[in-house]
Amino acid sequence: MYKKINPRLVEYMENEIFPIYKTFDKGHDLNHIRSVISRAFELAEGIDNLDANLVYASATLHDIGIQVERKNHALHSAEFVRNNSKLREFFSEDEIKIISEAVEDHSTSRGVEPRSIYGKVVCDADKDNDIETSLLRAYEFTKRYFPDFTEEECFKNVFEQLQYKFGTQGKVKYWINSQKQQDFTKSMNELAQDETKFNCFLKEVMKKNKVKDMEDSEIR
Repeated sequence: MYKKINPRLVEYMENEIFPIYKTFDKGHDLNHIRSVISRAFELAEGIDNLDANLVYASATLHDIGIQVERKNHALHSAEFVRNNSKLREFFSEDEIKIISEAVEDHSTSRGVEPRSIYGKVVCDADKDNDIETSLLRAYEFTKRYFPDFTEEECFKNVFEQLQYKFGTQGKVKYWINSQKQQDFTKSMNELAQDETKFNCFLKEVMKKNKVKDMEDSEIR
């Protein structure tokens, strides 16, 4: 499906949009965007008649509104799409509407069902399906936005986020619901029910990640 993307669209995104993401926090930076794009196409492979360019644009632009502010970034992302004249070189007005709605609907906190299959794909793709990556993103987000927190407070905040998303009344909902997502959700549900187990797991993840960062640094 990647091969069906307009190369001029890819060039525009890589030259004009990707650099913006390099300025964001680790939870929403370019690495995250590339992961969302990859997961979006992975999900799209199992769905008939999806347009590769719409999948790509929606996944790429879903977090661009963070350059305005984080809380309402989904709305700002949609506004960016609607006001971006460059996108009209690649998409019709109806397609612009699909992309803007998809990026607006991707936020789990909105608590609404995405209006199109593209919104559902991006919404699901925006959620990590790797436990270690997900928890590290939450920890790094906490450190960035709450720099005065002690380590204990950071862990507590991450656990509260985990409970909010994957606890008994968890807010996370998948629309495509692949097997990988089902397995991930089950594991996160289990961690959300046991804070001691969660603390031990996150400590091990952080230790392993620190070693990896040191090895990467030595290689460079």
